[in-house]
Amino acid sequence: MQKPILALILFLCAACSERSGESQPPEPGAAAKSVLLKLDPSVTQHMTITETSPGVYDIVTTGSDPWVKCVELEEPFDPAELSRFAFDYFCPDGIDDFTVYFGNEGTVAPNASAGRLPRAETWVAASVDMSAKSFGKWKNPITTLRIDPGTRSGVRFQIRNIRLRPADAQEAKSSAELQAERDAKDQRAAKLEEYLGKDYPAKVREAVVTEDKVRISGSLPPDSEGLSLIEVRIHEEPWMQLPGHTTPVEVNVDGKFDQIVERFDGNHDRLLSRWAVVRMTDDGSHELLSHAVFPTDVSSLAPKDIPYPKTRTKKGMGGIEYREITPELAELGIEHVTINIILQDLVMLRPGKGSIAHEYNGETFHMRRSETEGYDRTIKFATDHDMVVSLIILTGFPGDPELRKILIHPESTKPGIYGMPNLTNAEGAKLYAAGLDFLASRYADPESPHGLASNWIMHNEVDYAWTWSNMGMQPMALFMDTHVRSMRMAHLIARKHNPHARTFLSLTHSWNKTGPAGNSYVPRSMVDRLADYSRSEGDFEWGLAYHPYPQSLFKPATWNDTMATFSFDTPMITLKNIEVLDAYMRKPSMLYRGEKTRGVLLSEQGYHTEGYGDKAQQLQAAAFVYTWHKIRPLKSIEAFQNHRWVDHPDEGGLKLGVRTIPDKKHPSGRKKFSWTVLKALDTPQEAAATEFAKPIIGVKDFSEIPYKGEIR
Repeated sequence: MQKPILALILFLCAACSERSGESQPPEPGAAAKSVLLKLDPSVTQHMTITETSPGVYDIVTTGSDPWVKCVELEEPFDPAELSRFAFDYFCPDGIDDFTVYFGNEGTVAPNASAGRLPRAETWVAASVDMSAKSFGKWKNPITTLRIDPGTRSGVRFQIRNIRLRPADAQEAKSSAELQAERDAKDQRAAKLEEYLGKDYPAKVREAVVTEDKVRISGSLPPDSEGLSLIEVRIHEEPWMQLPGHTTPVEVNVDGKFDQIVERFDGNHDRLLSRWAVVRMTDDGSHELLSHAVFPTDVSSLAPKDIPYPKTRTKKGMGGIEYREITPELAELGIEHVTINIILQDLVMLRPGKGSIAHEYNGETFHMRRSETEGYDRTIKFATDHDMVVSLIILTGFPGDPELRKILIHPESTKPGIYGMPNLTNAEGAKLYAAGLDFLASRYADPESPHGLASNWIMHNEVDYAWTWSNMGMQPMALFMDTHVRSMRMAHLIARKHNPHARTFLSLTHSWNKTGPAGNSYVPRSMVDRLADYSRSEGDFEWGLAYHPYPQSLFKPATWNDTMATFSFDTPMITLKNIEVLDAYMRKPSMLYRGEKTRGVLLSEQGYHTEGYGDKAQQLQAAAFVYTWHKIRPLKSIEAFQNHRWVDHPDEGGLKLGVRTIPDKKHPSGRKKFSWTVLKALDTPQEAAATEFAKPIIGVKDFSEIPYKGEIR
C-alpha cells in the first residue's frame, strides 16, 4: 500500500506475523530453501476462491467447515528444516482458527493450529510453527497440505505468498532465551512505571528555553542542601541510570529555585534535554528527587509568529503526493491534507549527487534533493490553496545497513512496514533530530518557496506497533517511552521554527481492545499514558490523529457497527460513536494545561465500494453524509482526511477512494458518485446532493444522526 491504513500483529508462537505492505523477501540464506505453495481451487469445500493474480487468492467462506487443498508437492523436503508454514493475509474481520492439515498421497490427518488470526486491515505476514503446533508430527513423508480458515461463514480474506520456510533467527531462539528477554524488559518497564507514578519531594515547574539560555525553576523539599540539577539528554533514561551532567542548585529562602544554564555546550543544544533535581548518595551515585522535565516554553525561539491556518471545512484527503489531478483537491473544497514523509529516503549519511546540505547544531547533514523537491511541490500547492498540511513522519528500513543501524531502533524488525527511530544513543538521536529540523525549518512559513506544515503526526497507528511502528516485542511502557520522546523532539524542534506547530499520536479504531501483548497496545491506555507524561515531565500541545474506520473495512454502513458503543469502555471508536472520542478528550485530565481541549484529526479512514454499481456507490456516498452530520457539531474534531483519493489495486480488495482503480483510459480512475457528494458537503449544494442518503442510513431527518445521550 502507498498509504498506511490499519495494522495487525504478530503471534509470537502460534502465528508469527511479519506484516508488510508488500510481500517481504525471505531472510538472507532462506530464499533457496523455501518452497512456494499454490492453492487448488478445484479441491475445496464451503468457500468460493478466485485467483485474482498469480499466487494471490480471494476467498469467501460459505459454510461452517471451509477448507482448500494446496497443489500436491512433487519434490521431497526436510520438515525439520522447513518448519514454518508462512503466508501473507488480508482479512478485516479476522479468522477465528487458522489450521493447516498435512499428510501424504492425498490424505490429511495431523494438523497445526495458529489459533485466531486477528483482523488484518492491510497485508500481514504470518507463520505457523508446524513442528511445535503439531506436537512433533511434522515429519516425512509430507506431500499434501490443506488450510482450514475457521468455522465462520461469510468471512472474506485474501492470501498470498504461501510457502514453507526455515525459522528465522528470532523464532529459532529457545523458550528460555525468549523468556529471559521478556523478563529483562518487564523489569525495565516496572522501573519506568515506578518513576512515572512516584510523588517526588522536589518539583521542576518550568524549563524556559531562549536563544542562548535555559531557565529551570521549581521547588525543593525542606532538607535541600547539597542538591543539584541534572541534565538528562534525549537518548538517556532517568528511570534506569542517571547521567553525570549536574549543576548545583541555588536555593531561595522560600524553598524555591530559579536556575539559569547555558543553552549550548559546544555543539550540544539543550533544547531537547530534560531537567531533574538529584542528591548525591554516599556511594557517589545520584538519587532522583523529581521527575525529569522537558522544556515547557520555547515561544521566544521562532523567528516570526506564524498564525495557525483558519479553515471553513473539515474536508480533507490523506496521503497526498503531487500528481496531474492535484488541482482537483481545490475543486473538491479540500482544506486538510496529510503527506507521508519517508525519513529513511530523505536523510543521507554523506553528500552525494543531488544532495542538500543542512546545518544543525554546528554539523552538516545531507538530505536527498529529489525527495525534498517532491515534498516542496505538494506542500507549496497545499499552502497556496489554504490547506492545512499535516506531515506523517515514518521511519522505514533503509537498504544501506549503516544508515539502518544509526537511524532505526536496534530491535525494530523487517516484519514491520516501518520501525521506530533509534533514540538509544546520541548518534541515532542526532541524525533523527537533524532530519526533523530540516523539515521544520523548510516548511515553517506560508510565504516561503516551500510552503507551511502545521501538524506533525508521529509515526503511524502505534497501537499496532508491530506493523506500523515496529520496535520489536516491547511492554507498552517501554514502547511509549520511546514514542513520547520522539513526539517531544518533533514538538520542540518544530516550535523552534513555528510557534503554533503541534504533534499528534496516531491510533487505529481499536479503542479499548488489542491483540497479543508486546505486539499491540490498547489505544485508550496509550492516550492515558501520554497524559501521564504531560503531568510528570511537563505538558506540551499534543493531540490525536485517530483512524475511525468502520468496524469492518468491507462494510461501509458504519451506523450498523456493533462494537461501537457510547461508553468510554467501548471496544472500538468508529464514526458511529465518534462522540465518545470528543467526550474523552474533554475530560479534565486530558486538557492541555488544564484549560484547552486538544485537537483531534481524523487523519485516515475511508468507506469501501463493493464493486462500482450504483447501489454500492450510493452506500459509500451515504457514509460520507453520515460522517458529516456526526463530526460537524464536534469542535474538538478539526479534520476528516479521507483514505483514499484513488482506489488502489493492491489494497486487499478494498476500494476506499472517491475515484476508481486507474486503467489505460483513465490513468487517475473515474469519479465515483461519492466524488460529487464530497464536493457538495459544506456548500450551498449540500442539501440537494445529500437527500438520497436518508433512506440508506435509515433516518427521516439528518438531525437524528448526532448522538445526544450520556456517555459514561
